[in-house]
Amino acid sequence: MVSDASTPEQLLDENFNRHVRFFPSQTAGMDVRVMNDILVVNSQLASDTFNIVHIPNASRPGLADLKTVVDYTVHSGLPFCFWLSETAATETTVANLRQLGAACVGQDPGMILSLDAYIPIDNEHQDEIRIVKNRKELADFATVIAQNWKPADENVLRYYQNVAPVLLAAPDTVLMVCYRNSQPVSVIELFPTNNQIIGIYSLATLREFRGQGIGTVLMRHALNYAKQTGYKTALLQSSEDGFRIYQKFGYRVVTMYYEYQLVGSAAAN
Repeated sequence: MVSDASTPEQLLDENFNRHVRFFPSQTAGMDVRVMNDILVVNSQLASDTFNIVHIPNASRPGLADLKTVVDYTVHSGLPFCFWLSETAATETTVANLRQLGAACVGQDPGMILSLDAYIPIDNEHQDEIRIVKNRKELADFATVIAQNWKPADENVLRYYQNVAPVLLAAPDTVLMVCYRNSQPVSVIELFPTNNQIIGIYSLATLREFRGQGIGTVLMRHALNYAKQTGYKTALLQSSEDGFRIYQKFGYRVVTMYYEYQLVGSAAAN
């Protein structure tokens, strides 16, 4: 159970850390390790979506600590993304990352919603929303996520194939797929820290179906489910596309998450 003294940013960071490691740590062939308080997740796929370095809020790594992690990622020959929140992104840590050849390539607002204040609204929508229960539905979920890239990212499909036994057996993780005329068109994931805190991940809609309110419907369905299940707080890292949707539901920004990647010769050394 998270302490009542935890700040919203700490709640976000704990859920993110748990989510990043949970499925890979139980999947054969994937490597999850903590190096000098820094979480490193290597999916063994050529995708920085699933190869993650998370520098937690409480971590204050020195240059040597970060170099050990950077050397590991370079030696793997795979792309990695380094994630850290505003609290972890101290002047010293950012300077050390830059010295080691990393550059900031993106930032996402970390947002929080009190479900006590959220009022569920019944969805009156023609599309069918299912909770993923089997490999076929999980493949549908993965297909929508993969379509975020052009061409579709095959690594996304491989990742969900690899973690399927663990994911489908996880009782508290909920994946939802919205279907239109039997075609999967939008997805969302709910991943808990505990019985009070739920993280929202992977809200995505196929390009040709965007702008029709499907993402809003799916988010409402997910929040209705979370509140009815007894969760008190919902958390997420927002994409640029989803930010306005989340604001409409009452999410508020509590931090920023920064994404760093090795660039140029640093990535190849």
